[in-house]
Amino acid sequence: MRLFPPNSILEDEIFIPRNLDSDCDTIGNLLERFGEKFILSSLEDGEYSIAVDYYLQLLGTLTERFIADEHWCWFDDFYSPDYTVSCIWDKFIPYIRSGAIAGEPLIELESGLKLIEKTEAYQNYGYPSMIPFSDLKNSKTFLERCFGVMPGLTGHLSLPEELKNESKTQHVGPGCANASKCH
Repeated sequence: MRLFPPNSILEDEIFIPRNLDSDCDTIGNLLERFGEKFILSSLEDGEYSIAVDYYLQLLGTLTERFIADEHWCWFDDFYSPDYTVSCIWDKFIPYIRSGAIAGEPLIELESGLKLIEKTEAYQNYGYPSMIPFSDLKNSKTFLERCFGVMPGLTGHLSLPEELKNESKTQHVGPGCANASKCH
């Protein structure tokens, strides 16, 4: 059952058998380009409904093709398209937090994500795994989620502008080799 109207680029150029490779990297890279060209440009132009439509088409096609093409056979622990859709999601967050994405586009996004949450890919395999399905106004970026979900993460990470306070680098755990430089 198709959740959203088909997108010929996704169907005919990205989610095709020849693009299946280790970790589905080719699909992930092509999705990144699709996201930049259609979703991010729509967000930047204030075309929020269009951005939401493209994103939901991307997620719908991803969940369909994950099952139909048995994507789980192509990766061990890193599924590149999952990371890509998470990075694209992170671009929505400032627009949602600021209230720019509100009203009908936000309702459409919330409704669409509820449909994605009911897919076989999500229910049986947990993909897409790194996007929220509720409380969108309080959703977190990938780095914000990592700090909360991966307490054992060690090292140091540069933080994006929106997360910086006094420091340019976040010290993460006792294993940071450069702890003296992380403050």
